[in-house]
Formats: sequence, C-alpha cells, structure tokens
Amino acid sequence: MGRDPVVSIERFAGMLPTVAELGAPQPSAPDAPRLLVAVLNPSTGRFSASELLRLLEYELGASYTIHLIETHPERDTTAAVRAIAEAAAVVLACGGDGTVNAAAAGLIGLQTPLAILPGGTTNIIAQGLGIPADPLAVCQILRGDALTVALDVAQIGEHFLLHMGGAGYDAHLMAMTSRTAKRGFGLGAYLVFGARGLLDQPIVDFTILIDGRIIRERGWMALVANGSDLFTRGLRLGPHISTTDGMLDLVLFTAPGFLDAAASFLSILVRRYRSPYLRYERGKQIEIHADPPLPVEFDGDPAGTTPFIAEVLPAALNVLVPSPGNGRLIGPWLRRNLANLLPSQGAAMVFPAEY
Repeated sequence: MGRDPVVSIERFAGMLPTVAELGAPQPSAPDAPRLLVAVLNPSTGRFSASELLRLLEYELGASYTIHLIETHPERDTTAAVRAIAEAAAVVLACGGDGTVNAAAAGLIGLQTPLAILPGGTTNIIAQGLGIPADPLAVCQILRGDALTVALDVAQIGEHFLLHMGGAGYDAHLMAMTSRTAKRGFGLGAYLVFGARGLLDQPIVDFTILIDGRIIRERGWMALVANGSDLFTRGLRLGPHISTTDGMLDLVLFTAPGFLDAAASFLSILVRRYRSPYLRYERGKQIEIHADPPLPVEFDGDPAGTTPFIAEVLPAALNVLVPSPGNGRLIGPWLRRNLANLLPSQGAAMVFPAEY
C-alpha cells in the first residue's frame, strides 16, 4: 500500500466533529477548579514525581489542581483512578503502554477523558494516536488544543485491551524482555530477544470462536488487535484494523518453520499482508483456546495463559488527541479513523476505500 494521502486541515475543517459532538465532558465554569489526575509510573525513569509535579504546576497550574497517583506493583492503579475519575476533568497517564492501560481501565464507560504523556519503551498506544512525546506539546493538548475521540476497548474478564494482545510468541517475547534490557536498548531489546524466541516457539492447535463461528488451525501466535501499529508508528499489522469501527481483528500466524515465519513478518513490513501463513478474521467477540495452553499478554503485560475471551466495547473510552488546528495537517491515525467519526455521507469524500 502507498503512503497515506496528505489532507490539509483547511480543506476538511468543516467536516471535523467538535469536542462536544464527540461526547467530551462540558467544561466547568471559568471560576470552578478543575482536577487533573496524573498517573505516573516512576520506574520508567523519565520523570520523578517531583519533576512531573513541577512541570504540570508551572505549565498548567493556572487551569488545574494537580493530583498525583504513583503506580506500584502492590497498588491497584485502576481502582485508584476509578475512585477519583468522576471528579476529574482529565486523567493524564505518564508512562508506557502498561501505565496507559491501567489508567484507561479506570475510565471505561465514563465521560472523563484520558490524556497521555509517553514515557515507556514503545509507547505504541500514544504513537498510534499521534500523541507527541514532548511534555510541552502534551501540556498544550491539556490546555484545550485537542480533539476528544471515543475509542473502542476490548474487555477480557477483568482486563481491558486498548491496543493489542495475544497468545504465543508475543507473550513469550514480552516475558523474556527484561525491564533493564528495555531501558538500556529500547526497541533493540525486542529485536534481540525476538529473533531468539522465534527459533524456539512451539506450534500448537488453536481452536478459535469468532462470534460463535469455529476456526481450527495449527499455529504459533494468535493476536487480537484493536489498534494496528506494531512497535513503531507506521508499521501496521493489517490494512483494515481500526480503534473506532466497533470490531476486533484476529491475526493468526501459522508458518510451520522459521523461514516461513520470517516471510510472514516481511509481508507485514512491506504492507502486502498476503502470506499463506497469515489468516485475518474480524468479529465482536473472539475466544482463543490453545492445546497445549500458551502464555497471554494484553498491551504488553503478561496476563496468564489461554483460554481467554475478548469482547469489544464500542466507543468506551474518551481520549484527547492533538487537534489538527493552527495549520497542522490531519495525522495518519485521524485520517484512517475519520470515516468512523464523521457522518457517513462525509466520510467517503476523505479516504480511499482501503483506509
């Protein structure tokens, strides 16, 4: 597939939904204090608690009262967010994808929006949404230079999946890659451990139910995707995966050997998606069984073993994304998903069918 077409905001400004139309909470009266809840994972090393508070107070103290929640292995971050979420104007997740997931889980079904200040290794949720890593740019979003978009979320028992999860190779890779390696080598850590893990990955018998339809295949990884980006923005798992279409996507990897598996990854890398060892399916509910059972990860965090059932919750989470105002172009994520955010008569004018 070719590059996304460049679409100017001037051309489509009249078609963009307003924050109110997308279901954002209405702003408080000017003299009423607004509460910003910042959820910080201090183990990422990007910010200490004092550094983050100093930044937010300096940049946003005139607009918000700041409340800080620090994540800890023995603390239920989601419950802490849920307890204060309805009193907050916005919740800011400061960390990697696991921190974003934990904060977002406390906001499911509420009007309070999530903002993201990326601070992890891949930050693929933020990258996929076009959210910058620059703290000052994120503060600008929090001042109101933003759109509020309603994203789909997958519920898996007590877990929620914002971007991607699965069983098999991906879960082995996440478990093998230590926090120290990620901090030292970044994405390179996944490449080193990934190549080694691919040689040892077992092939199992999958039984998968998609909206009641049964699929039986032998394979080594089954991914459930709500978002499409892999590791870095622009490297997409599939051509039709969207966080705003009310559907989940299954991608099943069935290559019988290392070379065939590498060829499957190459077809994704060059955006062909036509390997005989890649199977794409879609549905609102996906149930995955493996014999023998396989480890599972959701948004990069280990989550036990198969089986599991993922069910889509359409438009369940409000997220602040950069506004395409002030002469900026519409970003790739907004361009791909605008068809689901606008009335149907306008959407076809914006994108080719494959987007």
